[in-house]
Amino acid sequence: HIRSEDAAVGTLRVEVQRCSNLSIFDKAKNPYVVCKVGQVEERTTTQTGTLDPVWRAPRTFVFDVHEASQLCSLNVYNSDMNMAGAFNDPLLGRAHFSLHDLEEAARAGMIGPPSAAAAAAASGHPPLRRSASLGR
Repeated sequence: HIRSEDAAVGTLRVEVQRCSNLSIFDKAKNPYVVCKVGQVEERTTTQTGTLDPVWRAPRTFVFDVHEASQLCSLNVYNSDMNMAGAFNDPLLGRAHFSLHDLEEAARAGMIGPPSAAAAAAASGHPPLRRSASLGR
Protein backbone atom coordinates (compact mmCIF):
# COMPACT_ATOMS: atom_id res chain seq x y z
CA HIS A 1 0.00 0.00 0.00
CA ILE A 2 1.40 3.40 -1.03
CA ARG A 3 0.40 6.41 0.98
CA SER A 4 -0.36 9.59 -1.00
CA GLU A 5 2.72 11.32 0.43
CA ASP A 6 4.85 8.44 -0.93
CA ALA A 7 3.55 8.77 -4.49
CA ALA A 8 6.14 9.47 -7.17
CA VAL A 9 6.49 13.09 -8.27
CA GLY A 10 8.41 12.18 -11.40
CA THR A 11 10.52 9.68 -13.26
CA LEU A 12 14.27 9.51 -13.82
CA ARG A 13 15.61 7.59 -16.80
CA VAL A 14 19.27 6.56 -16.69
CA GLU A 15 21.17 5.05 -19.60
CA VAL A 16 24.73 3.89 -18.96
CA GLN A 17 26.57 4.17 -22.27
CA ARG A 18 30.26 4.00 -21.38
CA CYS A 19 32.99 4.42 -18.76
CA SER A 20 36.58 5.46 -19.40
CA ASN A 21 39.94 5.38 -17.66
CA LEU A 22 38.81 3.02 -14.92
CA SER A 23 41.39 2.14 -12.29
CA ILE A 24 43.18 -1.16 -12.67
CA PHE A 25 42.48 -3.51 -9.80
CA ASP A 26 44.28 -6.80 -9.60
CA LYS A 27 44.82 -6.89 -13.39
CA ALA A 28 41.18 -7.87 -13.87
CA LYS A 29 39.10 -5.89 -16.35
CA ASN A 30 35.46 -6.92 -16.16
CA PRO A 31 33.44 -3.80 -15.25
CA TYR A 32 29.72 -3.41 -14.67
CA VAL A 33 27.69 -0.49 -13.28
CA VAL A 34 25.13 -0.50 -10.47
CA CYS A 35 22.75 2.46 -10.58
CA LYS A 36 20.69 3.19 -7.47
CA VAL A 37 17.91 5.66 -6.70
CA GLY A 38 16.28 5.31 -3.31
CA GLN A 39 16.01 1.62 -2.50
CA VAL A 40 15.92 0.52 -6.16
CA GLU A 41 19.08 -0.83 -7.83
CA GLU A 42 19.67 -1.73 -11.46
CA ARG A 43 22.77 -3.36 -12.98
CA THR A 44 24.33 -3.31 -16.42
CA THR A 45 25.82 -6.33 -18.08
CA THR A 46 29.50 -7.08 -17.44
CA GLN A 47 31.95 -5.97 -20.14
CA THR A 48 34.94 -8.29 -20.22
CA GLY A 49 38.58 -7.45 -20.87
CA THR A 50 38.36 -3.63 -20.86
CA LEU A 51 38.88 -0.57 -18.66
CA ASP A 52 36.95 1.57 -21.17
CA PRO A 53 33.66 -0.34 -21.46
CA VAL A 54 30.98 0.63 -23.97
CA TRP A 55 27.45 -0.72 -23.79
CA ARG A 56 26.47 -0.82 -27.48
CA ALA A 57 22.81 -1.52 -26.72
CA PRO A 58 22.37 0.10 -23.32
CA ARG A 59 19.26 -0.57 -21.30
CA THR A 60 17.38 2.42 -19.93
CA PHE A 61 16.78 2.15 -16.19
CA VAL A 62 13.60 3.86 -15.00
CA PHE A 63 13.26 5.06 -11.41
CA ASP A 64 10.32 6.66 -9.63
CA VAL A 65 11.32 9.92 -7.97
CA HIS A 66 9.62 10.70 -4.68
CA GLU A 67 11.48 13.87 -3.69
CA ALA A 68 14.12 16.17 -5.18
CA SER A 69 16.58 15.41 -2.39
CA GLN A 70 16.92 11.78 -3.53
CA LEU A 71 20.36 10.75 -4.75
CA CYS A 72 21.26 8.83 -7.86
CA SER A 73 24.45 6.83 -7.43
CA LEU A 74 26.46 5.03 -10.10
CA ASN A 75 29.09 2.59 -8.90
CA VAL A 76 31.43 0.70 -11.22
CA TYR A 77 32.62 -2.67 -9.99
CA ASN A 78 35.01 -5.26 -11.34
CA SER A 79 33.35 -8.63 -11.68
CA ASP A 80 35.53 -11.17 -9.94
CA MET A 81 34.57 -14.59 -11.16
CA ASN A 82 35.98 -16.13 -7.96
CA MET A 83 33.70 -14.16 -5.65
CA ALA A 84 29.92 -14.22 -5.47
CA GLY A 85 27.85 -11.07 -5.57
CA ALA A 86 28.34 -7.37 -6.21
CA PHE A 87 29.18 -6.64 -2.59
CA ASN A 88 32.37 -8.66 -2.86
CA ASP A 89 33.44 -7.19 -6.21
CA PRO A 90 36.06 -4.41 -6.04
CA LEU A 91 34.88 -0.83 -6.63
CA LEU A 92 36.53 0.81 -9.68
CA GLY A 93 34.77 4.18 -9.67
CA ARG A 94 31.69 6.07 -8.58
CA ALA A 95 29.58 9.15 -9.18
CA HIS A 96 26.50 10.50 -7.48
CA PHE A 97 24.23 13.51 -7.72
CA SER A 98 21.01 14.76 -6.17
CA LEU A 99 17.98 14.94 -8.38
CA HIS A 100 17.49 18.54 -7.27
CA ASP A 101 20.95 19.50 -8.57
CA LEU A 102 20.24 17.68 -11.82
CA GLU A 103 16.96 19.54 -12.27
CA GLU A 104 18.63 22.90 -11.55
CA ALA A 105 21.41 22.20 -14.07
CA ALA A 106 18.81 21.29 -16.71
CA ARG A 107 16.82 24.48 -16.07
CA ALA A 108 20.02 26.51 -16.39
CA GLY A 109 20.73 24.82 -19.74
CA MET A 110 23.92 23.23 -18.41
CA ILE A 111 22.81 19.70 -19.35
CA GLY A 112 20.37 18.17 -21.78
CA PRO A 113 20.45 17.65 -25.50
CA PRO A 114 20.29 20.91 -27.52
CA SER A 115 17.55 19.53 -29.77
CA ALA A 116 15.29 19.11 -26.75
CA ALA A 117 15.56 22.73 -25.60
CA ALA A 118 12.44 23.92 -27.47
CA ALA A 119 10.37 20.95 -26.34
CA ALA A 120 11.55 21.46 -22.76
CA ALA A 121 10.64 25.13 -22.81
CA ALA A 122 7.20 24.32 -24.22
CA SER A 123 6.46 21.57 -21.71
CA GLY A 124 8.01 23.27 -18.70
CA HIS A 125 9.79 19.98 -17.90
CA PRO A 126 13.35 19.84 -19.27
CA PRO A 127 14.72 16.48 -20.33
CA LEU A 128 17.36 15.42 -17.84
CA ARG A 129 20.64 14.04 -19.14
CA ARG A 130 23.70 13.67 -16.97
CA SER A 131 27.19 12.63 -17.93
CA ALA A 132 29.33 11.42 -15.08
CA SER A 133 33.02 10.61 -15.22
CA LEU A 134 34.07 7.56 -13.28
CA GLY A 135 37.56 6.36 -12.59
CA ARG A 136 40.92 7.89 -11.77
